[in-house]
Amino acid sequence: MIHRLENTLGQILGRWLDLVSRRARWIVAAALLISVAALHYTVNNLGIDSDVAAMLSEDLPFRALRNDFHRQFPPLADPILLVLDGATPGLAQDAAEALAERLRKEPSLTSVFVPGGGPFFEQHGLLYLPPEELDELSDHLTQVQPYLAELSRDGSLRGYVRILGEAVEHAATRNDDALDLAPVFDHLSEAFEAAVAGEHHRLSWTDLILGEESTADDRRRFIMVEPQIDYDTYQPAGPAIEAIAGVIDELGLDGSDGVRVRMTGYLVLSYEEMQLVAGQARMAGVASFLLVSAILFFAMRSARLVLAAVATLLVGLILTAAFAAAAIGHLNLISVAFAVLFIGLSVDFGIHFCIRYREMAREGLEHARALRDAGYVVGSSLVLCAATTAIGFYAFIPTDYKGVAELGLISGTGMIISLITNLTLLPALLSLSPPPAAVVAAPTGASAAPGWVSAAGRIRALPVRYPRVVWAVAMLAAVSAAVVLPDVRFDRDPVKLRDPSAESVQVFRELLERGSVSPWSAHVLTASIEEAAHLSRQLEALETVERALTLQDFVPTDQAVKLEILEDISFFLQPTAEAIDKMTPPSVPEQMAALEAFAARLDGLEHAADQPGLRSAAGRLRVAVLRFLDSARAAGSPAAALASVEDSVLGTLPGRLRILFEALRAEQVTLENLPADLKSRMIARDGRVRIEVFPKEDLSDGDALEAFVLDVQTVAPNAIGNVVVMIESERAVVRSLRQALTTAVLIITILLLFLWRTIIDTLLVMVPLGLAAILTAATSVLLDIPFNFADVIVIPLLLGMGVDSGIHLVHRYRTAAPTHGNLLRTTTARAVTFSALTTMASFGTLGFSSHPGMASLGQLLTIGIAFVLLCNLIVLPALVAGYRGR
Repeated sequence: MIHRLENTLGQILGRWLDLVSRRARWIVAAALLISVAALHYTVNNLGIDSDVAAMLSEDLPFRALRNDFHRQFPPLADPILLVLDGATPGLAQDAAEALAERLRKEPSLTSVFVPGGGPFFEQHGLLYLPPEELDELSDHLTQVQPYLAELSRDGSLRGYVRILGEAVEHAATRNDDALDLAPVFDHLSEAFEAAVAGEHHRLSWTDLILGEESTADDRRRFIMVEPQIDYDTYQPAGPAIEAIAGVIDELGLDGSDGVRVRMTGYLVLSYEEMQLVAGQARMAGVASFLLVSAILFFAMRSARLVLAAVATLLVGLILTAAFAAAAIGHLNLISVAFAVLFIGLSVDFGIHFCIRYREMAREGLEHARALRDAGYVVGSSLVLCAATTAIGFYAFIPTDYKGVAELGLISGTGMIISLITNLTLLPALLSLSPPPAAVVAAPTGASAAPGWVSAAGRIRALPVRYPRVVWAVAMLAAVSAAVVLPDVRFDRDPVKLRDPSAESVQVFRELLERGSVSPWSAHVLTASIEEAAHLSRQLEALETVERALTLQDFVPTDQAVKLEILEDISFFLQPTAEAIDKMTPPSVPEQMAALEAFAARLDGLEHAADQPGLRSAAGRLRVAVLRFLDSARAAGSPAAALASVEDSVLGTLPGRLRILFEALRAEQVTLENLPADLKSRMIARDGRVRIEVFPKEDLSDGDALEAFVLDVQTVAPNAIGNVVVMIESERAVVRSLRQALTTAVLIITILLLFLWRTIIDTLLVMVPLGLAAILTAATSVLLDIPFNFADVIVIPLLLGMGVDSGIHLVHRYRTAAPTHGNLLRTTTARAVTFSALTTMASFGTLGFSSHPGMASLGQLLTIGIAFVLLCNLIVLPALVAGYRGR
């Protein structure tokens, strides 16, 4: 029955191709008009949905939680995070305030928020210190009060070194209550040394006033920016990111003046990735086109056949894109790859048809007969291949992985379109100028084959001559691969797919590994502040949680004690910053003389034998001051040099004193008088209260990430956040892939059994495919190439190519088995080989990309297709030979 069905289908296709060859001009003209109309429709109707979250079904519970969270807290949905690192805490703070103020004027930005910044925290910042630290600050300010008072009268460089000179005299008496001058001298030495070297430097008055060395976290500030987003473009936050970059350049915050600003966040990561991928994809595309063209020409040995196949491919691609516009209306970040899949699979149809047509023509058949016989021989296998490949894609439609589901609908339908174009347009193009039979007919004279041809023939005979050996090796390879299959892993971390040289990736990794604020925190919404406080204590008891932050945590504890300490400090700290600005500046000679006198006083500390640290610091400072004086005189413009070093030493002092005096005016803090922009980020629009949960471990470690999420979910099942989305997305993706692959393999197997009515022929297709899948997975473990969100398109492509290649070979064995019994010596095997090579060439160039996501996609697909090719050209012929020899 099956042979009759195949014969009938072959005859129908043969008659159809007769009609096509007679109406070739009309068909080509119609295809051209339809393509132009389809292209116009596609350009005007096919959009882009670049929302990563939209690639998973909204019916998933975590998607509902995420959407709810974003509705309640729009500024926290997809913020752009600006990380400011300053040479001093004061520089970082001033830059953050100036940058935030400027960004608020940008129309592409919805909101700008500085955590811990603004007038409220300037006034009440000291209340967040523990009482003991506030006492220590009070003691230190008591020591520096006389110096600050003197600076209020003479805030110039002359006044500053005069004060330090008096401190030197005091230190020389070895008074135990004397201010520790060693850190002060070290800071001042750095300023003079930088001035001599022509470098920018700022003295940290925050460190000097507070009496302790600042840490990297102290010198870092953050700004959270809510951009306007348009997910109908490839760069949804492009205008906002470019506006921010422009403002950063405008303010000169590139590190040259002591402050460097970097951007990160998912929108910035995607922006930089798109720019890199676009450039590398263009280069890879050019390389792929050249390689594929060369392979096609080598396979077909005819420019006419290659041009016809490529033209058919382009028309099919345009029609498939038009279908995507009509059926869905947009492409997502996964379905945008439909073109790659279409080319990789559709070219298979053209190669098989053209090579079979060329074989018929070489036998001396005239064009129409060669077309008809080619359709008769390979037409039914093309139909079956299109059906099975479409099934493989359509199996993704009912899954929760919406991104691949849309890809499945587009690509599955694309296979049907490809079948139609390869059975209409391709033969029509070949019929426009058919070569005479004499041109393509095989030569009549026999000649001795070159040695390499004979060697290749012997190699092709090996699977047929030694099938049992092939079986044994295949079984051994399968068992060995099965051993490592449990180690196959899915890498859920999307940052690892990004270019590691991108600035946004570097700062993101830095925050994960060393930052005090992790960009991967979890969020929990509770009914009230009381419930939030109770739940936060439970969360902080978890081993993986560093802290759980609620709005109540912004109300300082022990306020009565702290306010009393601040009142005492305010009583004895009377000088004002305004007095510094009102003083009459000294002349250049007065400044130079003051520095010379200061250097002489420093020389007197050489006898401080019981203070080696102070003696060393004083010696360094003395040398630095003298070198500066020599440099200023040698330059011929001491005024400019003095102004520069004075700005370096005293430029930030007024601002730091203003903030200090403002902080001494602190008042009682309650929930009611907390800043509105802070409360809007902690209390939802519907009144629920947010808890932000920070991890204890570095979440760039996959195990730590999963442990953190699972721990938080045990206490708060409704927790959400990017870190939760990653875990839940991985579960949904793996579940969807497993469901789709199981469905596709079952349906394809059933279809082959129904059509062929024989288990053996079906197994001849499925066994090599299964072996190739196992070997590909095992190799990914050995080469440490995990599966990820980027390379999931490899799976349907490998399934489609594996099934197609097997069907072509088995169909040839069933309908036109070679008399010598070796499938590898047929044009079908040749077509299978070149079809795989073209796909490997189109993807293989991606494997050399510096982008990890593109590289893993290219590498994994090349490995997978190589195994599909080897299994179909070695294992399948051996199985056929063994079955025939029974």
